[in-house]
Amino acid sequence: ARMLRTTLRWLVGVAFALLLAVLVILVSQWQVNVRTRDLRSAQSELERYRGQLEGLVHERTAQLEQANEELASINHSKSQFLAFMSHEFRNELNSILGFAHLMLADPDKLDAVQFKQARYIHSSAEHLHSLINDVLDLARAESGAMSVSCDVFEVSALVRDLLGSFSVAAAERGNQLRAELPQAPILIDTDEGIVRQILINLVGNAIKFTSDGV
Repeated sequence: ARMLRTTLRWLVGVAFALLLAVLVILVSQWQVNVRTRDLRSAQSELERYRGQLEGLVHERTAQLEQANEELASINHSKSQFLAFMSHEFRNELNSILGFAHLMLADPDKLDAVQFKQARYIHSSAEHLHSLINDVLDLARAESGAMSVSCDVFEVSALVRDLLGSFSVAAAERGNQLRAELPQAPILIDTDEGIVRQILINLVGNAIKFTSDGV
């Protein structure tokens, strides 16, 4: 009887150990299943977010491409408009320049005031003609077709020409416009049109913001 009780206790212990092991296995399997489910859910979320992100990237890319096409079209239309208007203005200015040149070619028929006014008309028309060329240069620069034409020219002659062009405008504001130039010629090798425009901007601003000055 004692041996039987010992055997029964041993069997109960073994059964309890087996039950505990099964319970541990079931809990572990449950944890594995929960973790697997969570991982699959997270993977599904990632797939969904990736799909949304790819769609968003494609949408933004399409919008940027459309915006670039619209900007290119607008820029092309602007360049065409500038070219057309500049051409029209230049034709009219060429007529004014030709008429003023004819007046200056026969100064005996003009008194001093008329000759001065004709010279002012001629220089102003040349200035506007230069501005129109600058507009065309700007359009070419934006399109990547801008070119610099370098050549040797005499600066003193350019300065004297600008003095004649701005003398009337300077006098209207009580300014005296003069230049101190050396006797020897000043020769530089660069783009004369760009230098002329720089000097025009400098002298024009000086006259605009100065009164009763030299």
